[in-house]
Amino acid sequence: MKRDENIREVEQEDGEINLFIKKYDIWWPASKNEKGEVFPDLRGEEGYKSTHDNLRKMLIALEQSGAREIDFSHWSFSDLNFDEEILPLIEFADKIDFSGAYFGRVSFDSGQLKNADFSGVEFSQVYFGNIDIRDCNFDKTNFSEIYLTQSTFTACRFKDVQLDEVKSETGNRFINCKYINTDREKLTSKPSVLGKINNFKNKIASMQNKSQDVKQKQHQHTDIQR
Repeated sequence: MKRDENIREVEQEDGEINLFIKKYDIWWPASKNEKGEVFPDLRGEEGYKSTHDNLRKMLIALEQSGAREIDFSHWSFSDLNFDEEILPLIEFADKIDFSGAYFGRVSFDSGQLKNADFSGVEFSQVYFGNIDIRDCNFDKTNFSEIYLTQSTFTACRFKDVQLDEVKSETGNRFINCKYINTDREKLTSKPSVLGKINNFKNKIASMQNKSQDVKQKQHQHTDIQR
């Protein structure tokens, strides 16, 4: 098989192999999916500043090049913020492809997001706040613990959505959100497989706790009789 010059394996001192892939002239940390395909795997926390700066650098260079589309399809984003610094840099794009991507502990905060394809995306512990979302496709998206507040959805699509848990500071599913030419009822779709598994685990844990309580009470009752 011909070696892909845009993919590198770097061995660390402990012998572990780190994977990197070149996209938009920047080398990104990467991971391999079950099909053996390699995609960028962007994580925040300790490396947040460098990841954030690389995103800025990439978006600025794309706009200057005259590009009208951004391809984030199947990328993985964890512990990152699409904030008031990043979101304006995306506005030049006529299309943003996030299809099949993963977002874990990510926030979209204070700005505008338009013409984005989120179809087949998995959102896990993601926050949308003070966002104007326009002409975005959320078909077949999996929402697991998503927080929505002070946001507007205009002409957005929600078909075959898998929705587990939507929270807000007041405990409601959505707080102060507006829907324009958007079918909000599509957001009340069936729970995802992940959500069902979590619910099952919670039920088992609850049953075990109740069983332990019963055993403890029986033990206490036996001690009293003695």
